[in-house]
Amino acid sequence: MASLVAAFSFVLFPLALLGGLVAAVLGLIALTRGRTRGAVNPGQAAAGVVCGVLALALAIVFSVRVGTLVARNTNVFTNFDRCIAQAGNRSEVSQCIARLANDIRP
Repeated sequence: MASLVAAFSFVLFPLALLGGLVAAVLGLIALTRGRTRGAVNPGQAAAGVVCGVLALALAIVFSVRVGTLVARNTNVFTNFDRCIAQAGNRSEVSQCIARLANDIRP
């Protein structure tokens, strides 16, 4: 469940890649062991698999989207880095940020 929450977070979605994979694998292990040992409630293992797979899918989608955004805007980020390095005060930093917001392509 935590990996599913992380998948919806823009900052934590990389953790959802690992967490979703671990949840899906552990859920599958629990399902197979539960079948052989006669578990009375396999629903929890199934929920773990579903949440893990959903988190993994969302994290992959976000990863591709962020990677595409960065690839399309490499020059914009380079110019922003130079602008921030040369900024002498907060006003110039604000201008750099405004230029980044205007130049970036989705």
